[in-house]
Amino acid sequence: MVTLRAQRTADVPGSVALARRSWKDVEEAVDQARGSPLDRLVAPSWDDHHEAVILGACRSPASSVAVAEDDGEVEVIAVHPVARGRG
Repeated sequence: MVTLRAQRTADVPGSVALARRSWKDVEEAVDQARGSPLDRLVAPSWDDHHEAVILGACRSPASSVAVAEDDGEVEVIAVHPVARGRG
């Protein structure tokens, strides 16, 4: 059964880890399409990117972060900024 609840501070590391795992296939495809691994010299790592996005959402007074737990496992759902606040 899935339950929704407000995010707790203790959820943040798990949310960052889950975001990193969830996007691995997409990241590999993007890296493959971009070609040169030298791009990493001028672009942040994917792990750094996901951490920044999750922490930014958690710290922003404009964000409401909820956690969906499915039998104790936290799931990540992102909402486009334009669609936020629509309920």
